[in-house]
Amino acid sequence: MLDLVRLSASRQIQRAVLLAKDSDFVPAIDIAKDEGVIVQLYYSNPRPNMKLLDSCDETIRIDQAMMNQIQR
Repeated sequence: MLDLVRLSASRQIQRAVLLAKDSDFVPAIDIAKDEGVIVQLYYSNPRPNMKLLDSCDETIRIDQAMMNQIQR
């Protein structure tokens, strides 16, 4: 979380990709977005916390079809 805030505030990143399930990241995500960073969340079942889903710019569910493509 601290890296997300630090890298965003120093303008070292334009996009952040997270793998998370709970809302602990929400304050860091909010700061990153305030700095203009696009935040993507990749998640699998069970569905993550709704606050986390709502705070991200993009959400991508990791399902079996995605896993099959990765394994090729």
